[in-house]
Amino acid sequence: MNNFLLLVKKEVWENWVNSKIVIVFSAFALFAVFTPYMSYRPYLSQFIIPSMTATSLLGNFYNFLTFFFVMFIPFMLMGTVASEIKNNNAASILVKPTGRAGYILSKFLVYVLIFGLAITVAVILSSIYANSLALEPNAFSNNVTWSALGLLWVFIAFAVSLMIFLSTITKSQVLAGVLGLCLLFLGAMLSALSPSLTKCMPTSLFQWIYELLNQTVNQDNSPIVTFTTTYSPMWPAFFISLLSPIAFISASIFMIKRKEL
Repeated sequence: MNNFLLLVKKEVWENWVNSKIVIVFSAFALFAVFTPYMSYRPYLSQFIIPSMTATSLLGNFYNFLTFFFVMFIPFMLMGTVASEIKNNNAASILVKPTGRAGYILSKFLVYVLIFGLAITVAVILSSIYANSLALEPNAFSNNVTWSALGLLWVFIAFAVSLMIFLSTITKSQVLAGVLGLCLLFLGAMLSALSPSLTKCMPTSLFQWIYELLNQTVNQDNSPIVTFTTTYSPMWPAFFISLLSPIAFISASIFMIKRKEL
């Protein structure tokens, strides 16, 4: 247990020294403010007082999260294990009685926490900002914010475990990043184009969040009409995203053992 905690501290320290923590939190914070503002800006250019609700302002934030995650997570995690294998740092770490499972799990835990806390700050910040812009502040109604956060944490666990696995099967950071980008992008495309796969792809969780947002009602239970959507929970995508990290982390540990590190 002590060795595992040391590995966690090592990961946190390295991500802090390499400015990854600062980059992740800054990127999510800027994204959280930028996307609601871009929904509000056209009204300002026409000198029209916007009547948009906070819900409709938040639409852009949740709508573009898929693209943001698909582009950002592979870029930030492409060297998670690959760089340490290439530089023989992984071998020197595993010489100590740390264990391969602890080595992989420490990386998974730290990156899930970094991205999870960053998206939590971003969601709350975007909701507060949308409330300040809109004439009808209702960004926190119906617990949509907290439901969205839960679904986003599940997707983060999926994406982080996928990138860790891809980073263990190659010594090339670039190849791991490209593979991760292609797989996440392919998942997003399939969830958008194939109705039969929509409810099974992890990226469909973003569509679920978007539909939840548009089912929001005012405090007096009157509906907020922003977009016409048909609400359909993506439970298969949820459970696949929830269980996939177990498979990817187990496969990563197996690959590390096969490399005899």
